[in-house]
Amino acid sequence: IGTETEGLYYLDVNTNRIRQNHIAENSLSKKINYITGTGDTLWIATQNGVYVSTSDGKIIKHFSTNEGLSHNNIRQVFIDIDNVVWVATKSNGLCMIENAEEISYKFSDGLQEIEFTSITQDQSGNYWAATSGTGVLCFMPDTLINISIDDGLKSSYCYSIICDNFGSIWIGHRLGLS
Repeated sequence: IGTETEGLYYLDVNTNRIRQNHIAENSLSKKINYITGTGDTLWIATQNGVYVSTSDGKIIKHFSTNEGLSHNNIRQVFIDIDNVVWVATKSNGLCMIENAEEISYKFSDGLQEIEFTSITQDQSGNYWAATSGTGVLCFMPDTLINISIDDGLKSSYCYSIICDNFGSIWIGHRLGLS
């Protein structure tokens, strides 16, 4: 369970009790924006970067601007079909963490700084990103598509994005859902 001010909590299945997991004493580290994971590894998006934890609560890695992130306020972490970790934050391209070690940026040619809020991948392998103020961006191998209110999106301030099992892209934003 991620909270806005008290950090991370988890259910101890042995005792059936909820316990607090101390990520860090920094107040920004206690602002949990998103949690995801695969296997025994959790990826925790905070306002103080990305923390990587084992499912028993041990913090094994911390990524911040010191390690190469463009910003510490991380809105979401998305793990794609190849287990590449994508980080939604303010940057001029999509941020990725490969092999839980190296930070790099993709699709950054010619992009201004954008506040990415959420990332998903469609069934064709294209990446879709919700943004705060720029609408939705679809990153194809050789094309960048920007979907905005001019294209029928109800708002350019998007909070979440997901691809469903039928290939449709769903966007949560101000004023509703597209």
